[in-house]
Amino acid sequence: MKKKLAVMGLVLLAGISGEAMAICGTAGDVRIGTAPAIRTALSGKSIHAVAPAPSNEDWKEDHCSVGAGTGPANLYKVGAGTPVDPRVKRGTWEITGIGNSRSVKYIYTGDGTYTWELWQTGANVYFCNGTTQIAHIVSSTPAGAPCP
Repeated sequence: MKKKLAVMGLVLLAGISGEAMAICGTAGDVRIGTAPAIRTALSGKSIHAVAPAPSNEDWKEDHCSVGAGTGPANLYKVGAGTPVDPRVKRGTWEITGIGNSRSVKYIYTGDGTYTWELWQTGANVYFCNGTTQIAHIVSSTPAGAPCP
């Protein structure tokens, strides 16, 4: 019985590893690494992204437009629009790096700075740290107003 459980555990672990390796720079993935491509994916958009287990974080953020540049631009947490859960400015976002190796940098007021690469597999877009998926976009709509 113990041997069966050990084998099943290895099979499950291999399946999880295979899924994690299917994104963020593996075969078939496309790096969204130019400033125009990142602007197309994020600028002026409300992005809803979710992180994989175990965190299962749920991101809902308005990325104000960086225009034709690289930013920085304002970043808002999208709430329900109620006094209990309002839309609140969280910091800024910008496009960093050079050439085809650009990334997205988030500067959260009082809560740190994070830089992620964007990768795409088919229609799915992922925020990545190297080959590790941080979150994937589940929906994208025009950013809320105001978005200066």
